[in-house]
Amino acid sequence: IDAIFHYSGGLPRLINTICENALIAAYSKQTRTINCEIIEDIAVNFRLGVVRMPRKEASESDVRSAAMVLLDFYKRLQPTAAHDIDLAGSTSAGKEQFRATKQ
Repeated sequence: IDAIFHYSGGLPRLINTICENALIAAYSKQTRTINCEIIEDIAVNFRLGVVRMPRKEASESDVRSAAMVLLDFYKRLQPTAAHDIDLAGSTSAGKEQFRATKQ
């Protein structure tokens, strides 16, 4: 269990992945116990022992830049009033055409 925690860092999805692959490995080796060797083999296969670079602390300008991108994206997703009216008109016209062809 210590090896699973060590390689997963406590991340639930990674714990599940390690454990699932450990069960498969144990089945293929026809063994009923999962030992540290199996967990370490899985960690090597998934490259879980690779040293990760420490995260850089986000600066205020990074946060402002990210916020501006998100706000711009949000504005682009909002429909305009003219666009709503045009869609509503074409939608009802499309429904009328569909009803006419169906009769």
